Amino acid sequence: MRYGLTLLVAMVLASVVAPASTAALKETALVHLWPESVLAEAGLKGEEKSATDGGVTRLSNVTDPTIAVYKPAEAADTGAAVIICSGGGYSILAWDLEGTEVAEWLNSIGATGVLLKYRVPGKRDLAFQVTGRQTSFDSRGAASIECGHG
Repeated sequence: MRYGLTLLVAMVLASVVAPASTAALKETALVHLWPESVLAEAGLKGEEKSATDGGVTRLSNVTDPTIAVYKPAEAADTGAAVIICSGGGYSILAWDLEGTEVAEWLNSIGATGVLLKYRVPGKRDLAFQVTGRQTSFDSRGAASIECGHG
């Protein structure tokens, strides 16, 4: 329940109060969630794609899930952290609009933003066949890493 509430809060913040610029945001760590052997078994292949349209960066064909950690300034750090799962209907990730902008806002209130880049196939016809279970594994992996380093 607590994990679901955190995700809900992050999504609401993404749509309501996220700032328009990420100029002050600084990634402090990038962690790959799974070893390459596990990713090969999942069946998704190819290079990740990034496209910007209408001021929104969309990632697709994500096959290597990661978490990017965005810590606030040391003086403002409250010790709180939120895992951010940007939306996109399982076919893209709205990386900046619902991801890095939320991390920047969290930093402004002293919280660490942990941005999850979860697996999405980049093809709408595969979206619900492949990614639902994998995305669940990716979000659980991110939560276990984040909780283990708190």
